[in-house]
Amino acid sequence: MSDVSITGVDVYRFYVLPALGELIGTCLFTLFVNLAGSQSAVRTISYPVMSGISLFVLRGFFSKITPGHYNPAVSISQLVMRRIDAPTAVTYVFVQGFGAFLGAVLFRALVSNAIFVDYFIGSYITTEGSIARSQTLVSYFSLPLIGQSGNVALSSANAIVHHIFTGDGSSTGHLYLHFSASLIAVVLSSFVLWLLNSPMARKELNERSKPEVQSKLSGTF
Repeated sequence: MSDVSITGVDVYRFYVLPALGELIGTCLFTLFVNLAGSQSAVRTISYPVMSGISLFVLRGFFSKITPGHYNPAVSISQLVMRRIDAPTAVTYVFVQGFGAFLGAVLFRALVSNAIFVDYFIGSYITTEGSIARSQTLVSYFSLPLIGQSGNVALSSANAIVHHIFTGDGSSTGHLYLHFSASLIAVVLSSFVLWLLNSPMARKELNERSKPEVQSKLSGTF
């Protein structure tokens, strides 16, 4: 029998501390991205740029305590690929959602009511009929271009906070798009990674590398 046991220090190091990093990181990421996504002439450029910069800085800052997912889809995909265990994945998803909610509330507290309302104009589908169906289809494949996000925690938090403070339920009416898109992304990314790591792919890679190795060896003589 093994004498290995989990101590309080191990729980803090491997579960509590990373979860805390995910919570704070997701909160700050949501706040920064929302500030960059406010209505302006450079919104189309500032939103994706600020998203990338925020992820880069936050992952570097919290790299010693957390893997820096800040996105439930990433954590779930890591679980599917067996890179993290189920308790860790569940914890990450929970704190990411709560952290995004805190970030959205902070954004609401920092900006005026007009700016907060303007942030959601054009971000959510409010039309009807064929126009709504067309915009829904486009938004499904190009969410960042219309002010949305590929991060389901961020999008859900913004929609819920907007609903709470304005009473407008249009922001939460199409959250199923974000959830379904995230689930599809998890399945597709996991499948592609599985294909790349499959025995057949490795065999093909080895066969392709053999002629190169042989040519290098022949050139040395």
